Amino acid sequence: MRWWYERDPNNDQFLASVVVTNPCRWAAANVTFTVLPLDGQGHEILSAGRRVQDNFTVGLIMPGQRAAGWTYFTHQESPSEVVSLRIQRDVKLSRTCWVNPAASGYRTTARATDIAVGKRDTSRSVTNGQAEVSFVVTRDPATYALGKRIVSVIFRDSSGRLLNANGQSIGSDSRYGQRKHFMTWVPVKADTKRTEVMLEPEQNNPTSSCMARP
Repeated sequence: MRWWYERDPNNDQFLASVVVTNPCRWAAANVTFTVLPLDGQGHEILSAGRRVQDNFTVGLIMPGQRAAGWTYFTHQESPSEVVSLRIQRDVKLSRTCWVNPAASGYRTTARATDIAVGKRDTSRSVTNGQAEVSFVVTRDPATYALGKRIVSVIFRDSSGRLLNANGQSIGSDSRYGQRKHFMTWVPVKADTKRTEVMLEPEQNNPTSSCMARP
């Protein structure tokens, strides 16, 4: 698991990004993680007497694959003393379902190639900090349907350190070789040559094929 945090000066938000890996031989569905900001001593940040936390859920992680998650905190929730994060799977909220990969409905490995990041908007408008990201959809085998996917865009700095992850859905009608375009926020320190795009499966009804954890 890799994580990073970044303060967005435009919206005065504290952005938290995580990339997780499924090391198991089963697909994991509906996995919920809790994100807790910590101070310099490793203590949880409190707001109004309660610990600051948020959650994100990954719909489906195939065996050996990675998935990205992200959330944010407001300035009131996460003051400037935040120096690290604690990421943990939330067993109370999570109804994690372990699925036989063959029953997941996704037989195609989808990839994003020929990734391009446009010029970052430096105006003072509502689009400040945004840029267009485009990529070409490929899959193997090409004859299988792509299925609905979550597009996760990963930004890193020149050293390869994770800066930010965010994304959106693309429909199952995406064609092989089709170029997709969308706007997203780009961190100031991002090395756009290191941009990664992951096309993650979006499971619609994983509980229909749940099995016990291996």
